Amino acid sequence: MSKRKPRTRAGGKLTEAGLRGRIISALRRLSKYWEPKNIAKRSAREGRIKNPVTDRLVMGTRCALCNGHIMEKDSVVDHINPVVPTKGFDKGGFLGYDWNVYLENMFVEADGLQVLCKPCHQIKTNKERADRDERKKM
Repeated sequence: MSKRKPRTRAGGKLTEAGLRGRIISALRRLSKYWEPKNIAKRSAREGRIKNPVTDRLVMGTRCALCNGHIMEKDSVVDHINPVVPTKGFDKGGFLGYDWNVYLENMFVEADGLQVLCKPCHQIKTNKERADRDERKKM
């Protein structure tokens, strides 16, 4: 039976991990307004393609990994280098994170971003997650 983590934050409502999760969630929400993301998405545009459902012409974009031509709404702006390094963070800093490194990795310029189709993004994310999990076991 595992011991429960103490709720030492927000008047006894949150654990350290809970507070860290809320901070990360807020930063991710804020990052959608980061202008370099829009620049990266615009630079990946490649004319119009036909929406297979509606037969209307919609903006098309090119996936940086599979080179597929997809509808822009089916694309994701991805960090070339993961926000959380596959080697993880050095323990320390506020709540066990080096927040300066996290912020530098999250808010990169457009050349640190790429546009991917959703399947390629999921494959890349799963690989990065598996690499981090493997390192944790070491």
